[in-house]
Amino acid sequence: MARTPLAYARILLALLLAVNLYRAATISVSTDEAYTYNRSVSVPIPELWKTFDANDHVLHTLLCKVSIRLFGVSEFSLRIPALLGGLLLLAMCLRLCRLLFGDTWRMLLAFSLLALNPFILDYCSVARGYGLATALFLTALDQLLRLLPTPTDLHRLYIAGIALALGVTANLTIVIPGIALTIVFAMLFLGPPLLERHWPRFRVRTDALLDRMIVPGVILSTAILLVPLLPAKKEHFYLGSDNWKSSLLSLAYANLWRPLNPLEHTPLHEPVMAIVESIAIPLPIAILTLALYRWRRNREPLRALLTFTAIASFTLLAALNATLGMRLPERRTGLYLVPLLTLLAVFILDEIRWTRHIGNAAAALTLLQFLLSFNVRYYDEWNFDAGCRQLVQYLRDHAPPPGRRVSLHATFPLPHSVEFYRRYFGLEWLDVSREIEARRPHDVYLLTPEELPLMQKLNLTERYVQPISNITLATAASSPLQP
Repeated sequence: MARTPLAYARILLALLLAVNLYRAATISVSTDEAYTYNRSVSVPIPELWKTFDANDHVLHTLLCKVSIRLFGVSEFSLRIPALLGGLLLLAMCLRLCRLLFGDTWRMLLAFSLLALNPFILDYCSVARGYGLATALFLTALDQLLRLLPTPTDLHRLYIAGIALALGVTANLTIVIPGIALTIVFAMLFLGPPLLERHWPRFRVRTDALLDRMIVPGVILSTAILLVPLLPAKKEHFYLGSDNWKSSLLSLAYANLWRPLNPLEHTPLHEPVMAIVESIAIPLPIAILTLALYRWRRNREPLRALLTFTAIASFTLLAALNATLGMRLPERRTGLYLVPLLTLLAVFILDEIRWTRHIGNAAAALTLLQFLLSFNVRYYDEWNFDAGCRQLVQYLRDHAPPPGRRVSLHATFPLPHSVEFYRRYFGLEWLDVSREIEARRPHDVYLLTPEELPLMQKLNLTERYVQPISNITLATAASSPLQP
């Protein structure tokens, strides 16, 4: 019996879940994950919440604390909450694709564009809150999409409100699409009885929206975030872009052009990069414009909720940037935009005839790029510090004689990962420093490719080169490390 598109989608989902487990167990901890552990997870809560840092994704941090308490300290245990969030993210992507496109090949295309996107896949296992937050946002979107055709299924409002609240506590970036989704849904949900002047039905729906979604969501998110956010100031929210050009370019690089890709050291690298840069700004605009055009011709509620949630999210971002100076999405802080734009793009391919051939070719090239960029050795945004575990393992395997201490220099951001593994391996004899100039030379240096001239200047000896990040472990002549 021939397999259906849904069967292939489920096979792909199972394979990617296995990939996520493998990556979580084998990839060296990244600097942001290490910083999360060193600053937040390993610190008692009363002490942790005396200060605020945007790196602390509150719900994710709390779940990491539970995971570490249950399973001990390791890369895998630190990533268990992200793995669960990744499972939910991929499952919700498949659920939304089935809802919007049915059991069709277009559904499989949409799911493949989402699930095989290395940008999304990275956040299905890396120990950050972005994947979990996006998964919870998509959960709310799915519930509200299903409620529109059957407005009596009011229990879905509870699920949507709780999911949005938890999404915001997992990562504050979900505030923007969460507000956009709530506003657009309220207009679609309350609009028909309002236009019909059916006031009893309007009051029933208003009470349901407030009592089952908005009020519980606000109470839950406030209960979790109030104390952690009390010391927060504007300058603590430092990640993001100052203008739309850099914002959209960062998203284009994250989704369409990966570092360490097969073309990086070929003559095709620069031309293809130029193409990616040339479409970075017009592509989202084109998708939103065509989606709006298609909605005007078919004002079906599901399409309306998806289309106007995306438009409202961009509008809110622009308004807050212009009025309050709030930073615009940059790479991972715009992760939630990717499913919205991808689903809208596939909608356009499915329904606007003149876009099909161009769109299908673009989708095929995009999937090819995703497959060529597929890797299980590092997380894209942190390829610069991939393999830090191997570097510290080398130090452990060449430990100094008992009683001797080792001073190690590493420039930012490497010290965070080194400190994580120093604790993990119990290397009490290792002192980690970021200062290159000191009263006495350091014993060990971790040098980026740009810092290699220090080898000759400081008369260092190369001991080990990490093959992915190209970080060189070098020692001074006085180093007490064993040969």
